[in-house]
Amino acid sequence: MTGRGAPPAHVLAAVGAAMADHPEDGLVVHEAVRDPAGRPVDLRFAWVNRALERIAGRPVTGLLVKETYGDDAVLLPAMLELVGTGGQAVHEVVFDGDPLDPALRGRTLTAYLTSVGEDLVVAQYRDVSSERRLLQRLEHLAGHDDLTGLPNRRLAVEHLERAMRRLPRSDAGVLVLLGDLDGFKEVNDTHGHAAGDAVLRAVSADLIGAVRAGDVVARWGGDEFLVLCEDVDEPTAAAVADRLEAAVVGQVLPDGTRTAVTLSLGAAWTGLSLEPDGLVRVADRRLYERKATRV
Repeated sequence: MTGRGAPPAHVLAAVGAAMADHPEDGLVVHEAVRDPAGRPVDLRFAWVNRALERIAGRPVTGLLVKETYGDDAVLLPAMLELVGTGGQAVHEVVFDGDPLDPALRGRTLTAYLTSVGEDLVVAQYRDVSSERRLLQRLEHLAGHDDLTGLPNRRLAVEHLERAMRRLPRSDAGVLVLLGDLDGFKEVNDTHGHAAGDAVLRAVSADLIGAVRAGDVVARWGGDEFLVLCEDVDEPTAAAVADRLEAAVVGQVLPDGTRTAVTLSLGAAWTGLSLEPDGLVRVADRRLYERKATRV
């Protein structure tokens, strides 16, 4: 441990169990600094353990939180509110910008705050960066297709539901395009599934390159894709479908073979808030009507 002096016995008792269970946690005893009227306006790092200095990347004992961290002192208001209350609070802080202490960059800390006596706030800082990154990765995998990286059907439906809720606030409408690949089965049968996977990835890239930044391209399943466009006028719907179909031409396999795979799309537009399933069914029906005219 390090600091100007050992904290009072009752403070050590308050954090002793935490130290035993989580020896890598950073521990701080903050002492309130008051203005002439007696109101707490800042906190001083009165005592810290070595783990805290490793987290901070520099010695901080004796420094004032506000003066040391400026805009990074996001927990200071919460700690000042706790001073003298005997209360507790838990906060999470994400340092995703360019913090004053470079050692904090990209890290996520959970802070357990406890008010002790009239002037002290004990803070226990736990680095949960790895856990948060894992959680973000799992959340991403739950909503995205492993092969193409596109949103999967579940996430696409969520996007569509939100688009439906936004419709009453928009003068334009929502366009759903549902499509599948013509000639894809022949690629799998002739060149194998690895070649089919390469085609799916290439088509995904073609579609992403052909839509606006705010549009959603999703893998609906198999060789099916769904495109969601908001703020689209009804007369524009057919032109959007034609443009996206034209963007998917002549996929080249890893061995240099050029395929004849093309994309057929069915378009469904609405200016009214509908159930997503209903709009997708309309797009599906129009897809097969469109394919029938090409036979």
